Amino acid sequence: SVQIWSVLKLLPLWLAQRLLPLSSFSRLAACRTRPHLESLGCSPRLSNCLTYLWGDCGTPPHLSSFAMHALLVNHYHNGSFYPVGGPNN
Repeated sequence: SVQIWSVLKLLPLWLAQRLLPLSSFSRLAACRTRPHLESLGCSPRLSNCLTYLWGDCGTPPHLSSFAMHALLVNHYHNGSFYPVGGPNN
């Protein structure tokens, strides 16, 4: 989870390097988005629908980390918000 990842950032480097391979987040971070979706059985059309936000991070799905893509999608899950009065305030 992201909480575990955050705690790893606070630990000494030698300890974090030993614990990092145990994290499921690190395994997903090593996967690329497009191949991971293909391994789950997604069609190219479904894969395109699921990765439409790739422009927000700037890395195409065949190069991007699946974990980072999942964090980006989760960020927008409840919608985005503007301050009261719109973006100009």
